[in-house]
Amino acid sequence: ECIFCAQFNSTNDDENLIIKRFEHCVVMLNKYPYNAGHILILPKAHCSDLSFLTPEVRNELMELTSKAVVITREQINAQGANIGLNIGKIS
Repeated sequence: ECIFCAQFNSTNDDENLIIKRFEHCVVMLNKYPYNAGHILILPKAHCSDLSFLTPEVRNELMELTSKAVVITREQINAQGANIGLNIGKIS
């Protein structure tokens, strides 16, 4: 089972570093952050490519990403944002 699917199926959000659950996505802290403000925004749907997500899921993913940039700027005075995608099993 995928580590993220296991975390999504758990009810212990604090232990799993889950900040907030949304209809299609989950926002969580990275257990091994690269830098301050490093978060993960993941679709609940387990699929290997963005093209397999519904438009509603992709839209929520982008909206949450946009909001996360604003919140990070406001809360930790971030001067920029680095947004990356990990797509496929190897990533």
